[in-house]
This record gives sequence, structure tokens and C-alpha cells, in this order.
Amino acid sequence: MFQAFKKDGLLSKFPKILKMFKAYKKGEFQMDLKNVIIPLAAFVYIISPLDFLPGIFLDDLGILALVLPMVLKEVDRFIIWENEKNAVKKDNKVIDAEIIE
Repeated sequence: MFQAFKKDGLLSKFPKILKMFKAYKKGEFQMDLKNVIIPLAAFVYIISPLDFLPGIFLDDLGILALVLPMVLKEVDRFIIWENEKNAVKKDNKVIDAEIIE
């Protein structure tokens, strides 16, 4: 749970998480369906007024403790994929060219 607040935790990776879901939605980045549905269901549950334990945030914290490692693992996989994609783009650039007639 506390890994979310570390330097490389969830909060610092939040922009990448949004970018990951956008790339998934466009079909550029492939994810297992469970890695999409479970975090979205957890988000809906946490923001909803319904709780298994009304008045206590213990169930919300439990949901977060289960979902955070899954999201962080998937976003790390996305960052690797994005870095590899960007490296390929850089390798294909023409740096210097000469016209031969």
C-alpha cells in the first residue's frame, strides 16, 4: 500500500496509467481483459457510496491493496513497451543524407 507514495509509486505513474488506458483503447497496447476490468471495477467500488462495511474504509483499503500491485505491474510493462516503441522510432530516423545523381 505504501509503495503508492514512493518515488516510483502509483502517484508518480498516474499520467502513465492514463496514457496506458488511452493506448489500450486505441488498440496500440495489448492488455489482458482482467487487467482492465478489475482496476475499473475497484475504482467504481471505491468511489461508490455502497460499502461492504458501512462507515469503515477498511474494505476500500483492502481493495486498493489488492489492485495496486496489479496496476503497477501493468504500468511497468507499458513503460517498457513505450520505451521500446520510442527506441525503434529513433533508430529509423535519417540523420544525414546525400543526394547522388
